[in-house]
Amino acid sequence: ARFNTAVTRDTVALQKSRKSRKKRNKAQRRISRDVPSDSESSAGLSSDDYREWTRKRAKMLEKERARLIVQWREEALAEAEAAREAKEANRWHRRVARKLNVTFGTVLSCTFTSFAAAEAFIANLPLTIGAIAMAIVTLGVVWFKFAEENLNSCEPVHFHSAQCSFPEFPGCFYCDTSAHMYR
Repeated sequence: ARFNTAVTRDTVALQKSRKSRKKRNKAQRRISRDVPSDSESSAGLSSDDYREWTRKRAKMLEKERARLIVQWREEALAEAEAAREAKEANRWHRRVARKLNVTFGTVLSCTFTSFAAAEAFIANLPLTIGAIAMAIVTLGVVWFKFAEENLNSCEPVHFHSAQCSFPEFPGCFYCDTSAHMYR
């Protein structure tokens, strides 16, 4: 920080002394232009214009140089700060902390995923069991009705009769349970 202020103070002092010299020269030029001499030629005027242009150009280049120096200094400070932060981040205790954080994060993520899958499985068990039970019961009823209709030992009966044991299903049959297919 001291280096920056010293350079800045020197630059300011240099610019102030330069400004005062420029003001004096400008005043002298004005006086010499206002009083034309007989010996002045068109070549002399163009050389004055050229000198003024070179002074303006030098002033512009000096401003650009000062601006670039300030910009480069800021960039160098930013790079140094980034290098210091990288060096600090790469110290062993920081690396260990990062590694543990990543490891525990991975373990927690896998654990959460496993628990979520287990929860979904357990939550769907009642519906799954109910659906399987309904499928088995339906299959049994359908098979039973198919067997009653196709077995020779079964006779169709009226669904209001006492022999109709399942009046809710269409078509009632009275079957001989001593038949070979019932055993």
